[in-house]
Amino acid sequence: MLMSGCIATYYGEEWQTSMCKQVMDTVYEAGIDKYIVGDQAFYELSCERDGIIGEGKKFASEKELDEFVADRIKDYSKHPAFYGIYLKDEPHYYLFKSFGQIARSLKRVCPKIYVYCNLLPL
Repeated sequence: MLMSGCIATYYGEEWQTSMCKQVMDTVYEAGIDKYIVGDQAFYELSCERDGIIGEGKKFASEKELDEFVADRIKDYSKHPAFYGIYLKDEPHYYLFKSFGQIARSLKRVCPKIYVYCNLLPL
């Protein structure tokens, strides 16, 4: 298993020419079949305090979030090395609601996805 960290973050650019795809292709050719993608959109969403769904939030409903998630992962989730998504490292407690909403949406859209989160040591 390999986690991208900051090396090949996906920013929503053209998938076929992205650094993320190039790295995933390389690691898969090297025999690594589990790659955890760092996606800037999910990182930013995981930095939102007190949730991302509801009035005045990024998404009006779970359905709207699920549609965003499905569209965002549509290319890299089909890669044979794809295994999961990396969210913000060591979130504070006030980000947990956002983390939970993102993780549940990712699981609804892609049930076998691995969602990586390293909790802040307290």
